[in-house]
Amino acid sequence: MTAGARRVMVAVPALGFVPTHSLNAFLQLQLPPGSGWRVFGGGTGIAALRNQLIRLFLEESHRHFDDLLFLDADMVPAPDTVCRLLAHRRPVISALYVRRVGTPRLCCGSAAGPLQVVPRTPFGVAWTGLGCCLIQRQVLARIPFPWCVDNDWGAGEDVDFGRRVAAAGFEIVVDPTIVVGHVGEPTPLGLEHALQAGVAQWAPDVMD
Repeated sequence: MTAGARRVMVAVPALGFVPTHSLNAFLQLQLPPGSGWRVFGGGTGIAALRNQLIRLFLEESHRHFDDLLFLDADMVPAPDTVCRLLAHRRPVISALYVRRVGTPRLCCGSAAGPLQVVPRTPFGVAWTGLGCCLIQRQVLARIPFPWCVDNDWGAGEDVDFGRRVAAAGFEIVVDPTIVVGHVGEPTPLGLEHALQAGVAQWAPDVMD
């Protein structure tokens, strides 16, 4: 086992099934030694599945895992995604991806809404989609149950989780160089679709 390697529990909330694009990507995902997969399914809702996975992660039987990676069943990560996220050693670090339904807006942003101008280096956000998000144990241990809540004020459990992370004293960071696909029709959607739709643009290069 590599000295100092962090062991990751890959937590997959699967409401229905795992699409072929995603399953093929999952099979190629590079994980540190001692890591493992946990897949929960059912019709209880995405927030409930996330809470079940977090509860399991925090149980004594799973104390050997250092980080929890939420990886939604419809994500298409590159093989080195986990290694690159771990390299940041941030309390909460997310890959960048877009919505798969409707306009392909970015799944991260502020209280004002989804991000539109994408910095070229890692940046802090008020919330991020939890579709491909690495969270250290210390963060989840400090947030009281429930960790994720569906709500009726127009935003999902991702935004709610961002508020809880901030209240616990941690920052959420997104790395725009780690882009994962989001299964849509007819192909997985990525950052290029948001750029083409005009709902996102790169920030200008900073001159030396």
